[in-house]
Formats: sequence, C-alpha cells, structure tokens
Amino acid sequence: MQLFLYTIGEYLLLLNIIALFISVLVLLHRTAFVAILLFIIILQLLHMWFEEYLLNILTDTLEKKDVRILWYMGFAVTDFLFVWVAISYCNLKELLRDKSSNFILLSTCVLGVVQMLRYADRVLINTDVLGDFYSLSIPTLNLGITFAAITYVSYMCGSELLSFIMSIYERRN
Repeated sequence: MQLFLYTIGEYLLLLNIIALFISVLVLLHRTAFVAILLFIIILQLLHMWFEEYLLNILTDTLEKKDVRILWYMGFAVTDFLFVWVAISYCNLKELLRDKSSNFILLSTCVLGVVQMLRYADRVLINTDVLGDFYSLSIPTLNLGITFAAITYVSYMCGSELLSFIMSIYERRN
C-alpha cells in the first residue's frame, strides 16, 4: 500500500508540474496561484524525500515510536510552514490570492491538522483509532489540491482562449 501511495504522489507531483508550466505560459505574469503552485511542488518534493529518508534510513536506527514522532510532526510542521511562507510571500509581493489558491492553502492546513491528530492518536494516546481516517484523508486532500490546480489552469486556459476568439471576432466586425 505504501508503494502505491508513493506512486500516486509521484503522479500528483507530475500533474502539478504540468499545471505550473501551463499556468506560466498562459498567465504570462506572476500571480499568487503560480507562486503557491510552485511552493506546493517544492513541498511535495520535500515530503517525498522525507518519506524515503524516514522509511529507508531512520527505521533502521531509531525506535518505531521515534520514527512516528518524526513522521507525523515532520509532515505537520512542513505543511504549516508552507502555508506561512506562501501567505507571507503573497503579502510581500502584494499578490492577490484567488479561490483556488486559498483552497490549496486551506487544504494544506487541514493536512497539517490531520498529521497532528494522527500524532496524538498514535504517539500520545497510543491507539490506532484514526488509522482509517488518516489513510483516506491524506490521499484525498492531496488529490483535492491537484484537482484544484488542474481545474484552475483549465479555467484560465479556457478564459484566455475565449478572449482570443472574441478579439478575433471583434476585429472582423
């Protein structure tokens, strides 16, 4: 199951990279969406590296409980840090966040909260009550982030195409 989720993560990363590439080509100016999408790609790469590092290196040297602490809190901290950096960057550059950007930021916050809840469940309380919730919510939230990016880019491409067609039509009349 772990390999399957990692493979899905790779595909989501690829889709986000494609969405970023298309949005840079279509929008032709810096927007909050482009910045946040770039930050989410960096976060995904960081998480993929962190996951590999924890599973392949630290599981041999640390106790299972310590790996769990690093796993859940590491992902939670990076999720919250991503949101803080993205919002700070947008504010610094005076980039207006659209609904899609806010959805991505909110979803990433929820990812951090889910990681913290799982930390409490597995490490502090020492149960597995939230196991099914955790294993469903993390991929679902990641899919939602990628879906929001693809939907927004599709909308922007359609809008640009419509504007182009309308300008041709207006020139002819």
